[in-house]
Amino acid sequence: MSVKVKDKGATVRIRWMFSKADILKKDITRVFDLEDYAGDASIDYYFGHPTVNMDRIVIEAGKERYLIYTNNGYNLKNYLEKALR
Repeated sequence: MSVKVKDKGATVRIRWMFSKADILKKDITRVFDLEDYAGDASIDYYFGHPTVNMDRIVIEAGKERYLIYTNNGYNLKNYLEKALR
């Protein structure tokens, strides 16, 4: 089951299995690729399977950091950056 990310107007919604996060776009300060396999202690929320997915995208919003495991990192990062414009 893959992680779903949708632009919902003022928010970006991340859904995976039974988890959901709505992040206010105005709070998002940075979207970037993460090179570390499992992230680090500064990650607050994890979405996706780390052993199945090769790419890792981090969304920083205020003091919170969201890590998304995906096989579609390039397109997801571009989608998020476009949604924030």
